[in-house]
Amino acid sequence: MAGWSAIESVPLAFASAVLSLAPVSFDFEAFSNASLAVQKSAGEGDVIRWARVFDVLGYYLC
Repeated sequence: MAGWSAIESVPLAFASAVLSLAPVSFDFEAFSNASLAVQKSAGEGDVIRWARVFDVLGYYLC
């Protein structure tokens, strides 16, 4: 059961990673510069919310 849970969590975790990078246009510098991250992710609340949902399902729930 633990193995199947781990296999099922991989796509959810990958979706979380992609959706976390999408609001900042896949700019990795935004993660080290908070003002740039806030500026780039303005108006992207729905994408950020789904990224957090997939984060919980992919990493913590399983």
